[in-house]
Amino acid sequence: ADKILMENNILVIPDIYVNAGGVTASYFEWLKNINHVSYGKLSFGYGKEMAELLLESVEESMKKELKKDVSVGMSKKQLERMSEASEKDIVLSSLAYNMRKSGKEMLQMAKDHDLGLNLRLAAYCNATSKIFETYEEAGLS
Repeated sequence: ADKILMENNILVIPDIYVNAGGVTASYFEWLKNINHVSYGKLSFGYGKEMAELLLESVEESMKKELKKDVSVGMSKKQLERMSEASEKDIVLSSLAYNMRKSGKEMLQMAKDHDLGLNLRLAAYCNATSKIFETYEEAGLS
């Protein structure tokens, strides 16, 4: 069926990609269980620190450009949103980020290797490439 659909220029989203969401969610659950801590507790401090560093960078740039003292900080709404994020919000956000990232990688692989609509082959090539990179970084290749 896959071959016939491709011959008719019908895009097929590969099972390896579609199933990745469930696998990723299972991985998040496993991490939560081995750490005995919720995602919110793991990510809140990091997210807050990253936001503060970004605002500090904006503040420094504005001071330099405007040549006067400028104060940039988190708004009340931003602080509330960060502190009120539920575990579900954090998991869904992380899952969406990972799916977007892997989808873009798959599409880029298809483009780089002129695979056309064969996203299944692109997904396998991307996975194989990541495995090779991991072995290479570990000094096993």
